[in-house]
Amino acid sequence: MLAARRVWVDQEIANAVGINALQILIQASRLKLRFFGGKAPRCILGGLFYILGFRFRAVKTEKEIAECLCITDVSVRKSYNNWLNEFPQYFTDVKSKLPRA
Repeated sequence: MLAARRVWVDQEIANAVGINALQILIQASRLKLRFFGGKAPRCILGGLFYILGFRFRAVKTEKEIAECLCITDVSVRKSYNNWLNEFPQYFTDVKSKLPRA
């Protein structure tokens, strides 16, 4: 949740995003642990945070998230596309709102 607080100033939103991200990470790791292999944790979170910003109506740009997590916006874009490709079932509520790279 600390990472979410770096991205969202509003504590309520940061907590909601952080809790939801943790739930998704736990579920995803049970289904496909290999999804996380060789990827930097900040990059994994960057893509997930980008998607969850749409869910919680607290959208941040790829660049804003990247700057807060000290990664590149390309890493955020690649990560959120990986999330959508590997675990589309987690994002059916926001998938139509997300741009596709």
